[in-house]
Amino acid sequence: MPLIGHFQIRNRGTIGGSLVHADPAAELPAVSLLLGAEFLLRSKSAVRVVPAAEFFLSYLTTAIRPAELLTEIRLPKWPSGEAWAVQEIARRKGDFALIGVALRAELDAVETVQKAVIVMFGVGGKPLRMERAEAILKGRRISEAFLRELSGVVAEELEPDSDTGIGIGQRKGDEDSLSAKQVIKVTVNGRTYERLVEVRMTLADFLRQELDLTGTHLGCEHGVCGACTILVSGEAVRSCIMLAVQADGAELLTVESLAEGDELHPLQRAFQDQHALQCGFCTPGFLMTACALLRDNPAPTRAEVREAISGNICRCTGYQPIINAILQVSSEPEGKTKGE
Repeated sequence: MPLIGHFQIRNRGTIGGSLVHADPAAELPAVSLLLGAEFLLRSKSAVRVVPAAEFFLSYLTTAIRPAELLTEIRLPKWPSGEAWAVQEIARRKGDFALIGVALRAELDAVETVQKAVIVMFGVGGKPLRMERAEAILKGRRISEAFLRELSGVVAEELEPDSDTGIGIGQRKGDEDSLSAKQVIKVTVNGRTYERLVEVRMTLADFLRQELDLTGTHLGCEHGVCGACTILVSGEAVRSCIMLAVQADGAELLTVESLAEGDELHPLQRAFQDQHALQCGFCTPGFLMTACALLRDNPAPTRAEVREAISGNICRCTGYQPIINAILQVSSEPEGKTKGE
């Protein structure tokens, strides 16, 4: 699980949420298909169980019907004596896979494959079983030469779709539900606000448009770049992929919480000292990510800092000055962060 997404994503994400989102490049749908999972779908009037092989239909589309919720994920007990592997190619750790493969195999005493399941992800509209390759693998011993042969079979079996022309449908009646409004009450940087908001408004848009806290920046708007990172009840999260109504009752900290009047926060001073910002667009997300890191780990190693900020993208400065700035604060006695 630590290999899936970045920690700011995992702070809000769930296994069920990833499965019903059904991104074809995500790891969990592929793993559920590999393991032969079953999904219990419940509505007010009925309960049904759908196997993973029938659950994923296409891009971001599953067998869930209107008014149904995924309430259980059933995984068969793992048999003894099985080998497994999951490999993927991604631009950086935590990103969606450009291509990935998951495999499980039952081996005998001389490592001959008795049974195998191979699932590819990131290569179509849903995770795909490589049944032809599975049949070839059965009864064979694993060797480097054989794996090269098998990879050719997998490549022939795949027919990746084009990256263009993919649309997502909208059900009749969705327009009414999306325009609904709800009163929420949140505490932001120590001040309490009560607002009537559309249920579809993101938390980032709420902060910027309703509260005029424009320090939270919007870049990719789908949880990848990290510019919109804030703290929600102490956890670093992406505010662009969280709804404002989900923050009802929560305490939020944005980049505006750091400075006290004209006195910069130690992290802000360190970013200035180390020349860790240029255009400054990504800086609020880095600062809030660093706040969460230093609160939980006041003396991180360089490797731990690199891991913590791996979910934030900077296009200007390079990352070494940012790392140096965070390490500068961790070595200063007064370098405390908000939320302590």
